[in-house]
Amino acid sequence: MAEKTNKGYLTGKEIRAITKANAKEMKRLEAYKNRKAEESEFLSEMKDPKNILEIEDLHTFFFTEQGTVKAVNGVSYDVPKNSVVGVVGESGCGKSVTSMSVMRLIQGPAGQIVDGSIRFNAYDYKRNEKGEPIPKAGGKEGEFEMEEKIYDIAKMPIHEIHRIRGKQIAMIFQEPMTSLNPVFTIGEQLDEVTLIHVPGATKELAKAKSEEMLRLVGIIPENVYNAFPHELSGGMRQRVMIAMALAAEPRLIIADEPTTALDVTIQAQILDLLQDIKTKIDGSILLITHDLGVIAEMADYVVVMYAGKVIEKGTVFEIFQDPKHPYTIGLQKSKPTMTLDDSTELYNIPGNVPNPINMPDHCYFKERCAKCTAKCSGDYPGMIQVSPTHFVACHLYDEENENG
Repeated sequence: MAEKTNKGYLTGKEIRAITKANAKEMKRLEAYKNRKAEESEFLSEMKDPKNILEIEDLHTFFFTEQGTVKAVNGVSYDVPKNSVVGVVGESGCGKSVTSMSVMRLIQGPAGQIVDGSIRFNAYDYKRNEKGEPIPKAGGKEGEFEMEEKIYDIAKMPIHEIHRIRGKQIAMIFQEPMTSLNPVFTIGEQLDEVTLIHVPGATKELAKAKSEEMLRLVGIIPENVYNAFPHELSGGMRQRVMIAMALAAEPRLIIADEPTTALDVTIQAQILDLLQDIKTKIDGSILLITHDLGVIAEMADYVVVMYAGKVIEKGTVFEIFQDPKHPYTIGLQKSKPTMTLDDSTELYNIPGNVPNPINMPDHCYFKERCAKCTAKCSGDYPGMIQVSPTHFVACHLYDEENENG
């Protein structure tokens, strides 16, 4: 194999060295992921009991022959109980990879959670000495005694994740046509959720639960239960995905751009449905989207991500009325408005996101920032608190604190 020595290229020797080092690290992480572990090894404590989810210093990397892609590089944010947290940022900033890490759906062995904590406040089955769920005294069929447990999802062996995924945390994906199996009916796919997650569930119980969920999302079960996915419209398929997410009564719903593939009128219906569902299930929603309008309408708190890091977070009012980071300000300026003159060009943030394999040590936004100072060439800025709920990673506010 010929070695390329041009700037920006790796030689064959360098590629082999990277591949060997990556193989060793992937083998270690895969062994940790598939280990047998006592429950005590992945039990934890919430830093704030008001939170349902706490992500702290999460690192999720992808190992390639060109180097290590640091898709999520030290992400920290919380999802409070009974709230909607919106995560916004341009494509490739790590929004979806963070959510996939929470669900433990990162495709190994190349993709791995390398470090960090994902603490989740769960209600799990209370179990007897044999590890079997204890039926609820005087309860209906399929009802069991429950107890609160705090799991660190990042430390859970992969074979234990069934305690969380699909039951405690459910996910609504971007494109329902690729998420639903085309060869099974809607009813069969909905029933499967109950049959998997409710011990001892019968087909009759599963069907009754599926029909209840379809009614909850505004669908008449008789019209859809025996239909195949291709027989439904895009909006109906997304409603089915929401019904599937709700079937196991989750405490947290992750909605990964749930309206991107839908037209504007159906988008509004789905957003209204999500708001209504949040109230009914008394749970929380982690909403991932590019659309700042959706965030403004739906979210209680907003997290802004850039190049695998959180660069600003706060309440929806703080982020939209008083944005601090130059990137957040640029995102808002690039949003089309009704008052924009036809002859005025829509603002775009200059430059490009840095290569995720060779990230600089300084602020990742430095090359694109109109407000950058000499200090921006130094170490990456830490999170600075500008109000009780508003945080920003920018040297501009570090200087303000020092001066005042």
